[in-house]
Amino acid sequence: MKQKIMAAVVGLVVMVVIGWYLLPSGGEEGDKDVQTPTDGGAGQGIDKEAVQQVEEKVVSERVANLQRQAKSKDADVEDLLKGMQDLLDEDDEDGAFELAKTFSKSPSKELKSRALDTFRWIGGKRSALACREMLSDNDEDIAKEAMEAFRQSLESIEEEEGYSDLYPMIEDVIMACKDENDLSGLFLLLSNLDIHDSLNLYMDLQEKAKKEDRADLVDMTKEYIEFVTNGDESIDSRTAMEKWLKQHDEEEKE
Repeated sequence: MKQKIMAAVVGLVVMVVIGWYLLPSGGEEGDKDVQTPTDGGAGQGIDKEAVQQVEEKVVSERVANLQRQAKSKDADVEDLLKGMQDLLDEDDEDGAFELAKTFSKSPSKELKSRALDTFRWIGGKRSALACREMLSDNDEDIAKEAMEAFRQSLESIEEEEGYSDLYPMIEDVIMACKDENDLSGLFLLLSNLDIHDSLNLYMDLQEKAKKEDRADLVDMTKEYIEFVTNGDESIDSRTAMEKWLKQHDEEEKE
């Protein structure tokens, strides 16, 4: 008899426990229409894409407003610099880049310099192209800064991406450059490329330099050709260069 009672008690306890766990979270009566709220509240989720579009619109409007200010004759330089810094602090590279392009055309030397700092910070092809446009600035200090930012922007390009499409532009920049230190920096940059690219660029520059009677460039191309070929002084023509590269490739395969 006692065993039957114990069994009945245990069964009752089990049923109570099971019933308790099956109750809705709202209590004994429960909420028949309980809904799991989403991020937006009762039954309505947030359209994240729409929110992002609104945020982007706000940012673009802010950048556009700063661009309008920068074009104004009575532009508040300090306010514009702060606006640029805010964009950089927020890692808004696109907004900062667009504002920097506007700054680059400003009569303010301070804004032009800030534009170059921004291009240098962002780096990459688009910055290199933007800096190239400032190499002929009437202000010698800005033109000098532009050359440094141009080189640094090229250096920042990822090896996988490369910048072979910019080679013609780089050659033009080198041919127009007269400063020995700037030339050395650019030639050194080219030496870090694939050996085929380096030699072909140096040979292109050498041929152009000879046509334009640029003895300084002719000498520099010879110096760097020897540098990237470990002191080989026999490469004095395109034919000799192609012969050297062929031998180089064969040795690399061995």
